[in-house]
Amino acid sequence: MKRLTRLDEQNLIEYFRGKKNVVLAIIFGSYGTEFQREDSDIDFAILFDERLDMLQEMKVLDDLSRILNFENVDLVNLNKAPVMIQFRSLGGKIIYERDYYEVCDYMEKVFKLYADFAPKMHAFDKDTLKTAIEISKY
Repeated sequence: MKRLTRLDEQNLIEYFRGKKNVVLAIIFGSYGTEFQREDSDIDFAILFDERLDMLQEMKVLDDLSRILNFENVDLVNLNKAPVMIQFRSLGGKIIYERDYYEVCDYMEKVFKLYADFAPKMHAFDKDTLKTAIEISKY
């Protein structure tokens, strides 16, 4: 099980500080919580100020894996992620923020979108679960 050391965190901060297009970097998911298991990955949610193509995202993922000397790393590009994942990631640990006010603006936007969409998503999830249960009876 990978544990982030103070040196790992410092190396991550330096890496993100050197990436001029990174606005925000968060570690979220089960890592570092009571739900972390031996096979848990490390989930990074990153907000960029420009569009990245798949190769650029893979390069960032490779860089993070190399910095941590750990292969089981995932990357969520917050610029493309559904609002539910964006919202969930905000409950994680902020590793880097380029500008406090820029991050606050982003968070406010996500909270507003979540407030608009959450009731619909929860109703959809409830209906989907109900349908799955009914189908499984046959």
